[in-house]
Amino acid sequence: MKKFFLTLFCFLLFANIGYAAGESTVVIQPGPEDGKDTYFGTNSVGGRNGRPDDFEIRIGGWGDYWTSYLQFELTAIPAGAILESAYLHLFNNRVDTNDNYGKLYRVAEYWDESDPEETSFPESLDYGMSYQFVPNNDWWVVDVSEIVTDWKAGTYDNYGFKALGQYNNNFHGKGFYSSDYLDDPTLRPKLVVTYTLPEEEGGGIEELADELEMLLEDTYSDMRSRRIVYTALLNRAVNSAESGNIEAAERLMGRLLKSVQKDETKGRIDGALADKIIMLADSLLEEIQSMNIPNEIPLITQTASPYPPESANWAGLLYADGRANYSGSCGATIEQCGCALSSFAMLGQSHGLTTGVDGSDATPPNIDAWLLANNGYTSKGDINWSQAIKYFSKPGLDGSSYFTIDTLKETDRTVIDAYLENNRPVITETLATSRSGSKYTHFVLSTDLYLDTYSIKDPLWYNTENLDDIRDRIAWVQDYDDIVTSGRLFEFHEKPKKVVSGIEIHLASPAEMVLTDKNGDRIGFDPESGLTYSEVEGEYYEESAVYSEEMAESGVAPHVTKILYVPNPVSDNYSLEIIGTDVGDYSVSILITNDDGSSEYIEIEEETSLNDRESYEIELDLKRKHQSYFTKVWGKGGYGHGKDRGRSKKGKRNR
Repeated sequence: MKKFFLTLFCFLLFANIGYAAGESTVVIQPGPEDGKDTYFGTNSVGGRNGRPDDFEIRIGGWGDYWTSYLQFELTAIPAGAILESAYLHLFNNRVDTNDNYGKLYRVAEYWDESDPEETSFPESLDYGMSYQFVPNNDWWVVDVSEIVTDWKAGTYDNYGFKALGQYNNNFHGKGFYSSDYLDDPTLRPKLVVTYTLPEEEGGGIEELADELEMLLEDTYSDMRSRRIVYTALLNRAVNSAESGNIEAAERLMGRLLKSVQKDETKGRIDGALADKIIMLADSLLEEIQSMNIPNEIPLITQTASPYPPESANWAGLLYADGRANYSGSCGATIEQCGCALSSFAMLGQSHGLTTGVDGSDATPPNIDAWLLANNGYTSKGDINWSQAIKYFSKPGLDGSSYFTIDTLKETDRTVIDAYLENNRPVITETLATSRSGSKYTHFVLSTDLYLDTYSIKDPLWYNTENLDDIRDRIAWVQDYDDIVTSGRLFEFHEKPKKVVSGIEIHLASPAEMVLTDKNGDRIGFDPESGLTYSEVEGEYYEESAVYSEEMAESGVAPHVTKILYVPNPVSDNYSLEIIGTDVGDYSVSILITNDDGSSEYIEIEEETSLNDRESYEIELDLKRKHQSYFTKVWGKGGYGHGKDRGRSKKGKRNR
């Protein structure tokens, strides 16, 4: 069976894809990592149990009855494409004495490369193909247009082809290079598909707008100022609608309608003309409102994929400057650790935010660079969400965001359902399944309700469409068993708003923490007493580190981070107590967001032991609303009275 190593994964879908008018051709020719093919023989010595890693697949034989199976991933063919032709190419490298003819069947059920064998093999169906001559030392080319069309149309599930020889004795063997053939990759099996894309239909908005503009010019031909103002309102409304700002378009059309109605009332224009303008404007408004559908959400992956092809350039880049590359975490690269990062990029683009506050394209590497430069990561590579949301803002509006945090750990699916029902995608924490069956934390973007589960955009297993899909590793489909561990809920605003003040704390350690305000109210967990506190409005929760596939297979337990988030703090003084649960080092990252949107960031690393307690004091200057202080007031061995007011050496003020 093929072995998958995500950190070394190289996308081997060689494609020449055209999207312009006319015919386009895509060549799908997978390699050892993503290819799926095998063969077995009923009387073949050593081959009765299948040969999934052999350099060739076979048909015919001398009493061997070799049978081959192969399957191609079809996602490189654009959705909605009209297939003109599809040809399967297999290179026969064997020159047996006698000629043979081959035939293809449609496989009718799921199979894994190690499954087909003499006593057990997937069901296949004859779809009417005749036996066709197999040339020696040359390509065997078979027209498979009918079956590929049916697969793309959803008539049948794509489980691939079965190949058989007409003759199975007296030197009738034929061997085709498989996707595992290393000497010459150009001779591996390939599927060549030619297609056209349907012409885009013109919308009715432009025609209605042109007609309305002509009517306004005729009606107000003697009223120059009104003619200029009204046609400008119309054009601004159409431009707003076409750019996706339906709310602005509705407001502008409302102003136009109100003005025309006022002109009729005051006798400036004829009533019949006014009625005609209003009727046409109402029709245009209905067309504009019909456009008020969710933005098409692009799939943006952390691994090399067609979504987009540029993902191959960033998959191997360092994630968070390598901060998450420690035992119990995901690793070093965006491919290994970038699921939440990529989901965040998709969340922004789902609301039409294609660039960030720095003007960069909203892609994983650009967001990663901004987070590194602006205290958007903790010392262990976790995302500081109350800082990260500032990436999605207008240039020049530092400390603001199109998003506000609703909750960072929503576990009630009815609340998540309500978000999705209102076209608000949710960054969703779920559990992926590794090759051996172990579960590990992974983030996807849930985009919609689908039957009893969620439609998703998966930044790693990029062909997964729903949270309850059946796993097919060859096709890059993951099985999440419809598990939702939690959802990160972000409220979107049409215009950037100041980020709300707050305290966000990440504790990576063998420890727990309790935050206490000046009134004695607490939030957190005390492991010595076993008490959980929720007296302060906010959130306290545990989260397992995101895992890569390799880490999940290693058997190393995931590191658990404790996260505490208090929005809109009402106290100007808080005490943070760290309580050890074992011997080891702890790392605490504290992000304080001030009322003006600026932030203070502090990192502390200390040692701890079982039931060891260490306290820190956070003082917020609520009057000046621009400066916060962090002071250590307790060291090991007991309480002290001295205060060393000021920022930590690792602290940094940032807007």
